[in-house]
Amino acid sequence: MDSQSRHQMGVSILDDQTPEERLAESLAWAYESRHERGGNPVPREAFSGFVSLGPKVVDELILINSPNQSGLGGRLLLQRRKDGIWKGEWHTIGGFRLPGETLEHALNRHALSIGAQIEYIPFGLTGAIFHREDFTHPYGLGGNTGHLSQSGYLCRILNPDQIVLSKDLQWFLETPSPMLRGHEIHTEAYFSLGGRLRALREEWANI
Repeated sequence: MDSQSRHQMGVSILDDQTPEERLAESLAWAYESRHERGGNPVPREAFSGFVSLGPKVVDELILINSPNQSGLGGRLLLQRRKDGIWKGEWHTIGGFRLPGETLEHALNRHALSIGAQIEYIPFGLTGAIFHREDFTHPYGLGGNTGHLSQSGYLCRILNPDQIVLSKDLQWFLETPSPMLRGHEIHTEAYFSLGGRLRALREEWANI
């Protein structure tokens, strides 16, 4: 069934379907008709409306090549946006966690988008090296800004020699410019990690 026929039939095609069949049908429509939206599988209005409904969990990968078990002293892998309003800006790699998905599955899924195999290094009680609540993300629809609950997780890349670098995928030893909105918090959380750990050790030693 082509995308136009599927759209014209509307809800009627869903009446006798299981939830899994509905999802498959929706994904097929989104993929087949993506050229109508400049290559985007999901219409911007639908995506913005989804984000506006409530907080959404976002997992950001702090991808490093450190040989140390602590994860310190390594370079950080960042990606640059190729299009859209944030074109040319650097960001950590990550995205939404899907319904029913575990943290580690989400981290591996996002890492595979650039061909990376990873080892997750839990940090502290929560496992994350930073957490931030973004209450004013412009993903929101109709003035209702999106609320993204974002956490960053330290992940060592196990196959750094197999990562295909380009002008839009590079290693860094410091935060580059320009950074995607808010993502400088992600990079500085890693580059300041050594100092934060030393301060904690000194504090614990005085208890």
